[in-house]
Amino acid sequence: MEMVQKKQMAVEAVPTRLKDFEASTPDVFEKCRQFTTAKEVMAAGLYPYFHVVESEQNPEVIVEGK
Repeated sequence: MEMVQKKQMAVEAVPTRLKDFEASTPDVFEKCRQFTTAKEVMAAGLYPYFHVVESEQNPEVIVEGK
């Protein structure tokens, strides 16, 4: 009976330890949620990661005059 009580106590202690761990660990995605620069630039009509294709869709295209 004593062994069963020890196991039950150990199982009951796990959620408390997990809550303590979660409270002390920073949210690794918080920095990603706070990053809004790309969305702000796109809202202004700019797309800094893409180049404008200046010619028709062909096997060869003109980008930045080249």
